[in-house]
Amino acid sequence: MLRRTILLSATLCLSLCLCTAALAQPVATVAQKSAMAPRPIGPTADGHGRGLWLPEYVKDVHPGKPAVQPAPGMEDAPGDPSWDWEALGQCPPVRNQGYSGTCWIHASLGEFESREAILESVSPSSFEYSEQDIGNYYPASHFIAAGTGGNAFMVASYMSKYGSVNEADEPWVLPPTHGTWDPNNTYIKNVENWHFLGDCMSNNAAIKNALTYGPVSTSVHTAQLDAWNASWGTLVAPSSLTGSGTDNDHAVVIVGWDDNKPQTGAATLGAWKVRNSWGSSWGVSGYFWIGYGAAGIGYSSSYFPTTTEQAYVNYNSNMTVLNYDNGWDGGAYSWVSNATTAQMVNKYTIPSLPSGSNVLRAIEVCAMYPNATYTVKVYSGFDGTTLTGELASESGTLSDAGIYCIELDPPLAVSAGQARVLFVDIAYPLPSDIYVLPAPNTSTPQTNKCYARPSSGYGWNNLTGSFELVLRGKIEVLGTPTPTPTATPEPSEVGHWELFE
Repeated sequence: MLRRTILLSATLCLSLCLCTAALAQPVATVAQKSAMAPRPIGPTADGHGRGLWLPEYVKDVHPGKPAVQPAPGMEDAPGDPSWDWEALGQCPPVRNQGYSGTCWIHASLGEFESREAILESVSPSSFEYSEQDIGNYYPASHFIAAGTGGNAFMVASYMSKYGSVNEADEPWVLPPTHGTWDPNNTYIKNVENWHFLGDCMSNNAAIKNALTYGPVSTSVHTAQLDAWNASWGTLVAPSSLTGSGTDNDHAVVIVGWDDNKPQTGAATLGAWKVRNSWGSSWGVSGYFWIGYGAAGIGYSSSYFPTTTEQAYVNYNSNMTVLNYDNGWDGGAYSWVSNATTAQMVNKYTIPSLPSGSNVLRAIEVCAMYPNATYTVKVYSGFDGTTLTGELASESGTLSDAGIYCIELDPPLAVSAGQARVLFVDIAYPLPSDIYVLPAPNTSTPQTNKCYARPSSGYGWNNLTGSFELVLRGKIEVLGTPTPTPTATPEPSEVGHWELFE
């Protein structure tokens, strides 16, 4: 009896110690959100719209290591002296954004349309997606001024949550009527993975490798080019016209290169061919050439991959997206402790679902920097302190910053009314003082739904009243087809050897 009493007392003491230790865990403090770099982004003096608006932290984002590799079957292309997707017929017609600050939509959709045309072996002139639809979705209050301000994060995030819409359903008008979005439009393609390379101003190899997949969205400092020469659209700005990238004010699309292209007023050779969105009467039929690295070209670059992951899938009308955000603009919070890791939780109750066998197919995460290691998990419960009932787990490495849909293998069966907790543990191999918690530009405020901490050594920070996390789940009905071409055409199919032999 005495022994049993002693054992019971020891067990109670141990339990109390463990509870005290758990209660004693420090709760990390969230620091301020990364600022959006302010700049005057109204139209140019001659009335052409600009409108790039980037989080300040992206100056520290670069391609991952190893850097982006050429597309399968295109390994030799970056070694060629020139490349031109427009000459290969894989660029959509040049659009005209007018005076509106929607270059970020035009550039991102132009990049996406070319990627789809290349993958599906169709003419990019045979379809057109709506810039208006995306412009209408984001509220004017988010922008510096109505009709201006945005970035490629916002387009990729929107197209991952919803999808692309045909131009005929939402034709382009000036200016976009922010906040008048029509949720009943018919979606065509849904983005799965998008890579943000960041600063490639001095990394020609990364851009050339990314170009083997298709045109690359990037940015440039038009105010600097205007100051250099008002006719820069028909000239070749020299590489000596260096820029920081942080002053870039306009989003454009790199479609090719020429290592032997003479630069205006310089002995240096080499330039990017760039598609603009100021109409076909501007520049050289809507395009321009610019020396490698000139005026910030290459800063804030991105592309759609198709190697081990899918860039997009055909839109599935039976898809349900678990989310609390209204889109991600690349904004993020850091820890006061300067930790380079984060564990994040979003608690969901599965809503009403389409009839059939529904499964949680993928968890969508946002990577702030390259070479992140991650683990995603699904739990059945979380009380604000302890995660319970692990149901699924996947781990890996994310090569670049960007948006990634992590496939669950096997998919997890779900039904309406169930509690499901999405968890991600992500770590970046970088020094301290980085931004690790992706936060939406706007969201529907939630109570006791979003939590974060640097690691398991900390208590959970309940983000109620602060911000929501961009951490989504994609639910689909089993057996619903979502076919997507994932193989890049062989070089002969796009005329690579024909063009350069």
